[in-house]
Amino acid sequence: KNSDWVFRALAELVRNRPSSQLKIIAMEYGPDIEAIKSLVKELNLEKYVFWLPKTERRKIMAILERCALGIGEFYKEKVIWGGTGWECFASGKPLVQGYFWGSGEYERCFGHPAPPLYAATDINGILAAFTDVLDNPSRAHTKGLASKVWFDEHSGHRLAKRWLSLISDPSQSGEENL
Repeated sequence: KNSDWVFRALAELVRNRPSSQLKIIAMEYGPDIEAIKSLVKELNLEKYVFWLPKTERRKIMAILERCALGIGEFYKEKVIWGGTGWECFASGKPLVQGYFWGSGEYERCFGHPAPPLYAATDINGILAAFTDVLDNPSRAHTKGLASKVWFDEHSGHRLAKRWLSLISDPSQSGEENL
């Protein structure tokens, strides 16, 4: 997932802004956790990273409420976000996410616009998101609220209504209704 990008961006931010109060809450989860923990130590970031054990989704949502930014995944390919991304959108938090879709490509593929997020294709993109959240908390908050609207329109309420209509009227089971 290129999780190391997050911590390398954090290290750069700390170098540029040693008085920064930024903290990252990270889950002790995944195949590369030991390598990431070693990297955090190597980059001298221990006081900026708070580790939690693998945690239930409902508890993650409660933690996310108190965060200024969610951090997704950074695969170098055209994928969409995982569970963390959906949780950020649903809770109205801005998300920094690996995003390798060309202009208009996401919309052509999925039939609706891409969500408002901090699109990152490298460490500098993540650093730019961190910096924007610190320098422009109001803009970051607005981006998060827009992501909630996007979620409700394209993945939340609208999709739930479609499923309810299918349950209520099975004759509407055509693919065009999904």
